[in-house]
Formats: sequence, C-alpha cells, structure tokens
Amino acid sequence: MGTGAICSLDDLRIAADNGALTLLRVAVLITLASGIWVPIGVAVGLRPKVAERVQQIAQFLAAFPANLLFPVAVFLIVHFELAPKIWLSPLTILGTQWYILFNVIAGASAFPSDFREPPRAFGLAPGAGGAKLCFPGFSPYYVTGAITAAGGAWNASIVAEAVSWRSERLGASGLGAYSRR
Repeated sequence: MGTGAICSLDDLRIAADNGALTLLRVAVLITLASGIWVPIGVAVGLRPKVAERVQQIAQFLAAFPANLLFPVAVFLIVHFELAPKIWLSPLTILGTQWYILFNVIAGASAFPSDFREPPRAFGLAPGAGGAKLCFPGFSPYYVTGAITAAGGAWNASIVAEAVSWRSERLGASGLGAYSRR
C-alpha cells in the first residue's frame, strides 16, 4: 500500500457539503438560464428564417471559450468590490447556457406544423399558451440541452469558484473553492 493521505469522516462531510453547494449553484443557474432561453428558443424556433441565423450564433457562442472572459469578469468584481459568492456564479453558466438555447430552437424547428395549428384554432397568442401545448414535442431537445449545460456548468464551477486577479484571491463556497485549499 502507498503512503497517501487518509481522509477523515469530517473531511468527507466537508467535501460533500461543498459538493452540495456547487450542485445547488448549478441547479439554480440552469433553472434561471432555462427561464430565459426556453421562451426565446421556442419563439425563434417557430420562425424558420430567424432560427437559421440565431442557431449559428448560438452554436458559435457555445463553442467560444468562456474562460477567456474570466479575467475581465474577475477584474470587474475586484474593481467594483462586488460579492464574489454572487458574482462568480455567472462565470459558471457563461459558456454553457447556449446549449439550452440551440437545442430548444432545434426542437421547436422540428415540431410538426400540424401540431402548431391547435393553439391558433383556440385563439391562443403565440406566446400565451401555444408554447405550453407544444412543450411535449420539444421537451426531449430541452432535456438534452439542459443536461449538456449542467455538465458544462459543473465543470466550469470548479474553475469559477476560486479565481485570482494579481494578488487578490476570490472564492465562492463550493467544491471548486474547496479543491483549491
């Protein structure tokens, strides 16, 4: 057997608590991003010409390395003396929220036009209830986007929870900050 460090039960509890904080942060951010991007994705996806343009932009943004923006964000947090426990969180979702958007656009675009007619027949405005009736049709696309975004956000949180700018070190509670101790 090797001579590695042995973890105590207290160490495991602390790691689990920090993991739970990161999980909560990721869940809240995915929920917020979904609340923003699902209605926009449906509205865009039901308009084929607009969807074509927006889909390309969303895919580019998803591929853009968001960690390039981390130094700018950290500089702003330090400069304006913002609370790191709050303002480091957007870094977690910055690069992954686009997966929700382009998957919902794809789902709404693939939704059969025959099924788009009942909301109109009932006199529902496009945003008033039509999306609720259409949700079962594009929900598999949303789930795929949300799972992908959650995985990316989980990975990004490990970096985003503990950052530094020059001699200034910022941290938010969570597994990323805990792993850097």
